[in-house]
Amino acid sequence: MTERDRLLHAVAAEPDDDTPRRIFADWLDDHDEPQRATFIRTGLDLAAMDRADPRYPATLAAHRRAWTPPTRPWEDHIPGARVAFHRGFLHRANFGELSYYLDTDPRDWNRVPLEELSLVSRGRTSTEQWATRRSDWNRLRLLALRYNWTCDDLAAVLSQPSLGGLKRLRLDLDSLRSVNLEALQTLSDVIRLPALEGLFWHGSDPVAIREVVPRFRPLRQLMCKSYSDPRLDEEAGDWEWLLNSGHWPALERLSVCH
Repeated sequence: MTERDRLLHAVAAEPDDDTPRRIFADWLDDHDEPQRATFIRTGLDLAAMDRADPRYPATLAAHRRAWTPPTRPWEDHIPGARVAFHRGFLHRANFGELSYYLDTDPRDWNRVPLEELSLVSRGRTSTEQWATRRSDWNRLRLLALRYNWTCDDLAAVLSQPSLGGLKRLRLDLDSLRSVNLEALQTLSDVIRLPALEGLFWHGSDPVAIREVVPRFRPLRQLMCKSYSDPRLDEEAGDWEWLLNSGHWPALERLSVCH
């Protein structure tokens, strides 16, 4: 392992600590990469500032000027993904096709302090087969699953012990509009997300939400957008479960819309 890789692994291993990031910035200065070093330092400064701080505009301008075109995979870009930076390093990856994500080597993610991951659609490989091999989920705080994931796919993903630190889950799933009750109960039985605090579920119906959401630990944030109007009299009971659930006393933010 090179010195560069060792320092990047240290950053990824302690994603909440600024010290390894500043140590890497110092190393970049010593190895003729001052612009990248400035990008990291100004990114850290911005994250610690209030936007009303009079220093913020100048720091943001310096941060943007320090950006350089991506040339180093797993450091300034991720193959096949749209990315975002926070505190000077890769923070979010959005894969428009699941196959692009499956093509990556889990070992490469050990160099990236990634905390947010978005996956679209399904791959040809069995979800259960690839989900158990992902060692890069341990640091995830937000996971977004979009479009045509089935109940079996979700069960394979949401039961993984490596997601034990996940704080927020986003489900944009047209595929669960009309799913049989048995499949939903199977999904509910395998959910293992002990640290989850927020759930955003878009594209389901009240029945699916009613069967699955109570199985999560008490949430602080719950946002559901369904394809059935909860205001209709004949569906008034669709949301009564929420008032009697463990979520109700813990909720700080609730949004339910059609």
